[in-house]
Amino acid sequence: MVSRKTLDGAPARGQWLDEQRPMLALGMDKRRKVMGAEHVARSLASADGNSLQQKLQQCVIELAWGGVWGRPGLDLKSRSLATLSVLLALGHLEEFTLHLRGALRNGWTPDELAEAIIQIACYAGWPAAVRGFRVAGDVFEQSATASGSTRGDKKVAKSRAERTVTHRRK
Repeated sequence: MVSRKTLDGAPARGQWLDEQRPMLALGMDKRRKVMGAEHVARSLASADGNSLQQKLQQCVIELAWGGVWGRPGLDLKSRSLATLSVLLALGHLEEFTLHLRGALRNGWTPDELAEAIIQIACYAGWPAAVRGFRVAGDVFEQSATASGSTRGDKKVAKSRAERTVTHRRK
């Protein structure tokens, strides 16, 4: 592992990773494309100084992001759909939230994601879909706010996902 040091001799933030390794480099590229550079930087920073977290981060980046997300055969958008389906079905809402943001970055629209959640409901159950729509409503609203959408113009935030959640609560 190449270790770059700061002036005080400690490893530089996130520099405990050896990005010269091909799968690690590919994994970092895919992870940044899907999750965003800010998220990746925060994840790496949280592992600084923690050898257990560093091992986990390296495995996740190299095996999941490089070895799986980096495979040919499916585009990132399709991989996002498969990932969202499993995460929601298993009730992993924290990761579902992160990957929902990634799916928007990969080109999914809120309406397409709402349809995907409805499809997932048929196989994972309606309670999973209700939880998924709650998360999606929050993520879509944050996305609309971040993109400069105003309170009066919320086409993204007032997507089918939010309308469906509202309808089911009545």
